[in-house]
Amino acid sequence: MKIIPAIVIALFSSAQTIYELEPVVVTANHYPKAISEITRILNVIDSTEIIKHSSLVEVLKNITGLDIKIRGDGTQVDPGIRGATFQQVLIMIDGVRVNDPQTGHHNLNIPVPLEDIGRIEILSGTASSLYGSDACGGVINIITKKSNRIKAGIGMGSYGYRRFDATVGYAQSYLGYKMEQSDGYEPGYEYKINNLFGKLRFNLGARLNNQLSIGYLHKPFGAKNFYAPYPSWEKNEALVINFNNQWFALPIVMFESSILFRTHIDTFVLDRTRPEFYANRHQSFTCGLQILSHFTPKKLGYLITGIEVFRDSINSTRLGMRHNQRLGFFSQIEKKFFAERIILLAGIRDDYYSRWGSTINPHISLALRVFPGLKLHTSSGSSFRAPTFTELYYYDPANLGDSLLKPERAWENEIGVTAVLKNFSYHSAVYLRNTDDNIDWVKNSEESVWQVKNIGKTRVFGLESSMSLSFGSLMNIKTGFSYTQIMHELPESYISKYALQVPVLKSFATLDVLSILEFNPVYYYYDDKSHQIIINTGINRKIAIGRKIDSNLSFNITNLLDNRYEDFQGVPIPGRQMKIGVNFGKI
Repeated sequence: MKIIPAIVIALFSSAQTIYELEPVVVTANHYPKAISEITRILNVIDSTEIIKHSSLVEVLKNITGLDIKIRGDGTQVDPGIRGATFQQVLIMIDGVRVNDPQTGHHNLNIPVPLEDIGRIEILSGTASSLYGSDACGGVINIITKKSNRIKAGIGMGSYGYRRFDATVGYAQSYLGYKMEQSDGYEPGYEYKINNLFGKLRFNLGARLNNQLSIGYLHKPFGAKNFYAPYPSWEKNEALVINFNNQWFALPIVMFESSILFRTHIDTFVLDRTRPEFYANRHQSFTCGLQILSHFTPKKLGYLITGIEVFRDSINSTRLGMRHNQRLGFFSQIEKKFFAERIILLAGIRDDYYSRWGSTINPHISLALRVFPGLKLHTSSGSSFRAPTFTELYYYDPANLGDSLLKPERAWENEIGVTAVLKNFSYHSAVYLRNTDDNIDWVKNSEESVWQVKNIGKTRVFGLESSMSLSFGSLMNIKTGFSYTQIMHELPESYISKYALQVPVLKSFATLDVLSILEFNPVYYYYDDKSHQIIINTGINRKIAIGRKIDSNLSFNITNLLDNRYEDFQGVPIPGRQMKIGVNFGKI
């Protein structure tokens, strides 16, 4: 048995090169950090990977522990991480939360075209000590490109799909537009999406950096059987404005502020053949201010403190006029010991809601660099989620909210290992999350009305593992596996709508040949012994046109085997689809 430790030591000792230019990430710590110094599990998807895909759904499916459920052709996307529901995952754009106060179904209605995303960071596990409510299962941070160039693209595909996008950029500012349209893979699932996103960056002197970003989304779509067995129709509109500035007051002191305004309009018609029969219009508003201070004295480590003041409100034909104020204070410190072989991260946050009062969430994590490229890490922390306006106040003949709901509260413990060599990386983690007052829509098997309730305690045990292997420009291989077990107190006679509907097993593999051909199977196994396999494949080829213009040709096939299943009852996922596109850009 002594030979095994000897082999491990030799393997890591012989690795002279780890990463000369390793990625710098921000989501795990709320400030830029080399990925080798992160004490948590964090996945990064860069722009070279994003550009290979035609939708955000395809990009996110190849993340260990991340479960994506869709209605229609991705017109509504519900992401879950580590057995958490879509309501228990925090979505951010450039580090600012954009979760919708009406319902989590709208959280990924982001007004940013795929072509303007620089990278995506997915933090697995609790993060309420930094980001507050909703960060129970994890955080998805969509980071837009800092600068852009002049470019344009067109595409077409199955079911009348067509696409056009264009971006104009100068220096560190740009404006991008994208239109996507489809006749629908079945009658009742058509859509047309218009997306406009712009960013203006300017500096006032050497110490004050400013950034203004504005995004707008307009998305009408067929919503047949989305919530009830009717030929429904829906339209989502979203406007997000974020002004951020950084002030470098001293070499060891930096202040950062963000002012956010977000509004979302949801128009829903239950029966499009009889619009007057039943229709709802909800408009939510979120506005507020976040101020951060960064201190980096050598002896203390890295200290960050912050304050957030936000107001959520809604004006709805069904939910009425409601509002809620929230105030958050947080602090986090990072300290390194023993020649930086041990990294300690500790933080705490207090959130006050005008409706529920105060909740405190601490967190601590520790990483040990055993060898160059080999890191052991562990973490423990609490999280919470406040109910949405829909969960509190919605009512119709088939669904009933509860204004007396209490926030969910959870505690998660995790232990894991990460190995990074020149052409190989591996990570695995085991976690346990205990949740009190879990919120879900449930009904007795003999009842017809879904009621939202605090269903009591749930316990989620999980194991996740992923590996990537590179053979240079010849071939790249990625694999991932996750196991999730949920234990709960819900009586057997009750049916869960969301909280218990997660795959027990998920595995995926991605084979990239010559950075041109990609083959990607994803497998799911559920507690009721049902299973699904979805295979996507694509061809991407870069071609230079003269000295000043390059192009990228793409051909993608999703659901290659044309498998049929439903993430939600009555709403089949799209069958086999083919898309072809070309993008041009000025070098």
